[in-house]
Amino acid sequence: MAKPSVPKGTRDFSPAEMAKRNYIFDTIKRVFRKYGYQEIQTPSMENLETLTGKYGEEGDKLIFKILNNGDLINQLLLKSFDELLSLLNLRGLEVDLLNVENEEIGNGNKDRKVSWRDITSKKFEQVFEKLRYDSDDLFELYRLTSLNLGNTVSEKALRYDLTVPFARYVVSHQSEITFPFKRFQVQPVWRADRPQKGRYREFYQCDADVVGSDSLLNEAEFILIYDEALSNFGLKDFSIKINNRKILSGIAEIIGKPELIIDMTVAIDKLDKIGLTGVSKELLERGFTEDDLLKLTPVILLGGNNDEKIDALKEVLQSSEIGLKGIAEIEAVFAYLKNCTIKTATLELDITLARGLNYYTGAIFEVKTNEVVMGSIGG
Repeated sequence: MAKPSVPKGTRDFSPAEMAKRNYIFDTIKRVFRKYGYQEIQTPSMENLETLTGKYGEEGDKLIFKILNNGDLINQLLLKSFDELLSLLNLRGLEVDLLNVENEEIGNGNKDRKVSWRDITSKKFEQVFEKLRYDSDDLFELYRLTSLNLGNTVSEKALRYDLTVPFARYVVSHQSEITFPFKRFQVQPVWRADRPQKGRYREFYQCDADVVGSDSLLNEAEFILIYDEALSNFGLKDFSIKINNRKILSGIAEIIGKPELIIDMTVAIDKLDKIGLTGVSKELLERGFTEDDLLKLTPVILLGGNNDEKIDALKEVLQSSEIGLKGIAEIEAVFAYLKNCTIKTATLELDITLARGLNYYTGAIFEVKTNEVVMGSIGG
């Protein structure tokens, strides 16, 4: 008998591991509470319509959908088969192409019309061989199947992050909330990603947000929270990277592609994973031109200290109102922090910090330790 195991991308935690994890969670929660944040919890699942469209095209593909009822699958597949059969007839692929000998389908009258559900795997191959060179047919088949296997099968999904459920929470409970509302959550999230080292399908997020206030003091406060919490863990060398979505919108504007801001951010955000060559290739695939890349590349590769980067951006974005507004917001955050004590963190303006998520409008953060080689530890 096979030894039982956990699903790929998930983990068990022993008592010793739980003691360490709870210490981490409790330490972070203490810092959140120190800065006036209140804890909430939301359900593990949300309505699918609440989640879709918030994470960009790639993020939406990673949402774990929950089946309404397993029996629906067979029913909808049979319906899809019937629609495909009708499609074949419309395309001139006569149904008698699917006729098979009695021995292939079991008992029955050889002359009767063969039911789609009786077709053997061999006949499936024949059908798709006929469709192989007709992209219109394949697209239509995909469209029909996607429609059938949509909300009828799944109306709910496991939460992808804690930010979108929080937005839903605010709308649901706005009459009970005193604004500005500072909340934190420490709960698991799920992503249908390919499991690999350091990347799981189930993991915890420790999330804090402020709603009902546009003050840039909130952004400065987040940096102080990161610095204090991670310093409490004994980290000696880590960087807090910051960017502003308005700066990215300004960059898209000055190269003449404001409508492709999401495509640009999705590609740029992968710079540390696929390199400049990979980013350039993806941008071309997403509708940018070689001329666009000539304008964009020097901007995303800006060097120097924070002040030098800001001066260079002001020159590049001088004709973009939204871009200059983003720079002003970054400068304001830096100015606030000059009057605060940062224990350990190094603050770095990083133009390549893009985040291909649709709900970002202002500051973007990412925290990386410089003590070991690993991905981000916050953001």
